[in-house]
Amino acid sequence: MNSSKNSGQSLIELLLALSVAVVAIISGFLVLQFLIKRASDEGASQMAAYLREETLKKMHFLSNISYTALIDPSLDSTVDYKFVTAANGTISLTPGIDTQVVSGKPYSVAFRILPVYRDANKNIVSSGNVEDKNTRQVNLAISWTGPDGPVSLFSSTYLTRDRNYSFHQTDWSGGATIPADPIFSGSSYNKYKQGTDIDVTTSPGRVTVP
Repeated sequence: MNSSKNSGQSLIELLLALSVAVVAIISGFLVLQFLIKRASDEGASQMAAYLREETLKKMHFLSNISYTALIDPSLDSTVDYKFVTAANGTISLTPGIDTQVVSGKPYSVAFRILPVYRDANKNIVSSGNVEDKNTRQVNLAISWTGPDGPVSLFSSTYLTRDRNYSFHQTDWSGGATIPADPIFSGSSYNKYKQGTDIDVTTSPGRVTVP
């Protein structure tokens, strides 16, 4: 009788032990799965932040070397744009979304360029008033697919033209070309277009080209 009772107790204890072990294994698996997912999310977010910084660096570079590309009348503020790098290293803008694959994960990079308006006090306002041709707003979006679905990182910044290209013209003796000729740029040219009304009777001066 006692032997049968002890056997029953041992079986119950074994089942309880197995149940505890199963619960522990499942809990450990869930914790491990959570940690792997979190590490993946953090890695993807860090890569998205890196792509954002690289895109903004290119945008600032383009702003410094050719600000007119940002105020091109053909740019549409409702269209996504991406960078295109030519064989000679020249950077330009074209409509579209750039897809960059990093460690097998695709990231979509796109930005929009919007005009900036200011009120009478030079404060930036949402619309209307006077457009500031020397400032542009850039809205950037980095998108990828995470474990739980689509994820996006948004960023917005302002670009301001803070420099002009200029050169010194010290020799006006070449005289004017005919009005139909193009206006050349660079310090090696000494001719000018008649329609510019340049005064050649006074001392040599400077021409600043925006």
